[in-house]
Amino acid sequence: IDDTANINEFTRLNNTLRMRDMRSLVAVPLWVENNNLGFLYFVSEEVARFGVGDKRILDGIADAVAATVTRIRLFEEQLAIADRLREVDDLKSKFLASMSHELRTPLNAILNFTKIVLMEKLGDLTPRQKDVLQKSAESGQHLLELINDILDITKIESDMLELYVEDDICLQDELNLVINTAEPLFAKYNNVQLVLDIDDNLPSIIGDRRRIRQVLINLLSNAAKFTESGNVTFSVKTKRDDSILFAVIDTGPGIAETQLETIFEPFVQTETGIRHVAGTGLGLPISRRLAEAHGGALWVESDLGDGAAFYFKLPIRNPELKKVIA
Repeated sequence: IDDTANINEFTRLNNTLRMRDMRSLVAVPLWVENNNLGFLYFVSEEVARFGVGDKRILDGIADAVAATVTRIRLFEEQLAIADRLREVDDLKSKFLASMSHELRTPLNAILNFTKIVLMEKLGDLTPRQKDVLQKSAESGQHLLELINDILDITKIESDMLELYVEDDICLQDELNLVINTAEPLFAKYNNVQLVLDIDDNLPSIIGDRRRIRQVLINLLSNAAKFTESGNVTFSVKTKRDDSILFAVIDTGPGIAETQLETIFEPFVQTETGIRHVAGTGLGLPISRRLAEAHGGALWVESDLGDGAAFYFKLPIRNPELKKVIA
């Protein structure tokens, strides 16, 4: 209906309009492209109140109302889609967490049996058999690490990650374990020298010792893999703001400025990373989230071709973690 309408033609409005003594009505369609959303009704107590000039104005109002209604509907649809996507993502995370756990159990058994055979507890092996079993064990261990990474990131994304918080963790003891684990990696890859710059008399800290160790080993492992020559400096310093600053500084290929944040996104790897080693691209995202879970931070400073410096800042005694102990 695109013209002034006789009130008697709209029977469903008659009673209401008559009760209010309305004598003129115009119904303006709400068009969005070729879709009619309905009508916008204007009424008046005057007879033949609406003319051609009024209709042009009302058409403009109707266009604005139609556009607003469309935006509201689209927004509501987007909210519904976002809710469904969150549900799907939550189901995905729970499924991956469950599957990762189920895969890890039999894989651990396979690795343990392989190690027993390699130790020749079930009989002597030929050099060729040892070589094949060793490669099998290494591949299985790599697969286990990937499964563990997927399990960690799914727990993080579904808010299922829990820290096993302990008080008075001897930081020097943990660093000794980290260094003993990392040193063979440097010899394995490129024989790059590991330089230590660690404060004496480091304080005890509150936190999850296994997760803190995981972050540090990941940073040192990455440095060992990507540094082809030179050295890697592992620095640990007590800061005046009651925090510990760990730094892993390498002389490797560096990271482009555009990738300084993207490397902390799940499943993202730089071109250099893809060329050097196979992996999921989960180590750094997991490490950053573990640092943040402790009330700390993890970031990188680098220039392409000029090495990289990864920093891990950890509060010595985070009061929020102390509540978890209590």
